[in-house]
Amino acid sequence: MSVLAVSPDGRWAALASAGRLSLHDLTADGGVASVVVGADLELALVEAAAGAPVLVVVERRPGDGATTLTARALPGLDELARLELADAHELAGVVGPRLAVLRRADRRLLLIRVASRAFMPHPGDLGAGIEFALGLERGQLLVGTSKKVEILDPASGRPTARVGLPLPAAPRQLGAAAGHLWCVRVGRDEITSFRLSDGRPWVQLLGSPITTVASNPGTPTVVVATAQGAFRLHCLTRSASALTVPAASALALAVRDGQVEVIGVDPAGALWRAPLVQVGPAPSGDHPVTAPTARPAANRDGAAAPSVVEPRAGEDDPSWRDGLVAWAAEIERGGNERDLPVVPAATRLARLADSVPAGPARRLLFALYGSYLQGQPRLALARAARVGGDGGWREALGAALAAAGAVRVVDGTVELAPAVARFLDGAGAQALVLVGERPGPTVLTGVHRVQVDDLATAPQQLAAGLGRVGWVTGDLEAALREASVHGVTAAIDLDGWRRAGGAHGPAPYRSGLVVVHVGPPGPELAGLTRWDGPAEPAGGAS
Repeated sequence: MSVLAVSPDGRWAALASAGRLSLHDLTADGGVASVVVGADLELALVEAAAGAPVLVVVERRPGDGATTLTARALPGLDELARLELADAHELAGVVGPRLAVLRRADRRLLLIRVASRAFMPHPGDLGAGIEFALGLERGQLLVGTSKKVEILDPASGRPTARVGLPLPAAPRQLGAAAGHLWCVRVGRDEITSFRLSDGRPWVQLLGSPITTVASNPGTPTVVVATAQGAFRLHCLTRSASALTVPAASALALAVRDGQVEVIGVDPAGALWRAPLVQVGPAPSGDHPVTAPTARPAANRDGAAAPSVVEPRAGEDDPSWRDGLVAWAAEIERGGNERDLPVVPAATRLARLADSVPAGPARRLLFALYGSYLQGQPRLALARAARVGGDGGWREALGAALAAAGAVRVVDGTVELAPAVARFLDGAGAQALVLVGERPGPTVLTGVHRVQVDDLATAPQQLAAGLGRVGWVTGDLEAALREASVHGVTAAIDLDGWRRAGGAHGPAPYRSGLVVVHVGPPGPELAGLTRWDGPAEPAGGAS
């Protein structure tokens, strides 16, 4: 049996086969080092706490199953640290510099932090009866028992939210892709992908029993090997296509410099590599290419589950909000603060303010966010009109901000749209996925269509022509609001557009919408403007 692991940066692959452990540099050809190992083991390539990648071997001793964890340096595989566990343990998942290890006797979870020359087990009791523990993007750990599925903060060991997923019955195998969880039942020919933003499942029948699945939290692409051949599944666009790769006893996906590569081990134990798909460079800061984290509608007990909040985008000094809060408080007390507070130009509030007219709209935007930060998200219409000054009533009742989808009027009050409040807080989008490295030269307006040959690569094709785009994964109206405040063009596949009502669905705000379809357009698309941008495949539009 072969065991394969790849590093988070996609450079290294470790292979254990026929009693030998070998390390391979994927930026070059051939192995660079090897050592002798046992037969019952798992491998993990981890970004250690010091930042350097480390290979961890989890090896069980024949007989009593006592487990040894060994950290080895790259590229020479010199031993750095060793940890002895008295009972049989198995590696369940990796998240950042931490390993999630399960004791086989009672399925008790142990989190172990990997430092440059030491293993540091988490001191607390993290519970038993754990079926799976999977590392997600953004440093989260998904932990499941027979009764519940939770997001765990690996640093504190505490649950942060419960996730409602209609998982099929055991025995089953699970794994993580970007923004998704996949599940296969042993001996079956179907794989189910669950979108973590809302728990929505997608079932793909492959026509032959599944033998191996490979995924990586850095990409929504999953590779599935069956007895009759391999398939590429794209969880985001919910598409599947046949894949021609050599036979493999083990598979893994490496993501490096925006490219996804399939790494496999042939029946003779030799490593092979095959390029798969371009996913786009990983953007920095507050523009994730990965899908939003979980926002389940309900847990298994039927109760509403709390949202899993994405980490806030980094700011050099978020204390600029102090001045905004003081200004809003003075307005609340009846003051006449005519000048807006100073807000750094690089903040999201300043960028959003630049997109609306100066005067009442901008003053109301500042007042609403300042009031929101004090726990009072709504302003009475009369107060909002007074804040706006000349022309304040027009803006309070719905003018520039409402037209941009930034506010909504509810029961005699006005408030920021939830997507705008999240945006100003620094959170990522929830109803769409931002794809692409940087903003493009233009944002489309209105509704367009574009024909592609392969739906799986459509988000990257659009990003190549438009710059960063927002691929719709949730409610279309919410996604259009988010696209508007993020300053991107929204894109949706034809099935999603139909579910949202098609031409009778919500209209775009400042940002436009591109409907992506495979094959010639039908009558339902006849009224849409064809987009002939750089992402259009040759001969694809009609």
